[in-house]
Amino acid sequence: DFTGEDVALVAGLCADPATPTREAIARAACEALSWRAPNGALKTMSAKVAFLAMHRDGLIALPAPRHKNTNTAWPLHLPPGELPAPIEASLADLGRLCCRPVSDKAASAAWNEAIARHHY
Repeated sequence: DFTGEDVALVAGLCADPATPTREAIARAACEALSWRAPNGALKTMSAKVAFLAMHRDGLIALPAPRHKNTNTAWPLHLPPGELPAPIEASLADLGRLCCRPVSDKAASAAWNEAIARHHY
């Protein structure tokens, strides 16, 4: 949770020409608030997530992002495809299960499609 003083500090950083980017604001705020991970690294990603929420709530005015969000570069929602037949068996009936690394382009494409279709 951020105190009123913390929000004021971040708002000041947002208005300061010395911190013109979201990254610079996050770094400066983490330094000022001693916001570090157990390994000593600044928690800039956590700060950016928190500051975006503050921005959306109207508490601070972040500068525009410098880069487009690339998380939308691949389709998150695919048209319905044919589902494989369900497997109705106990784990004992299936036998040994194992995980294998994706090792070629075809397997990688199949993995990406399965994740896009079923995970998100």
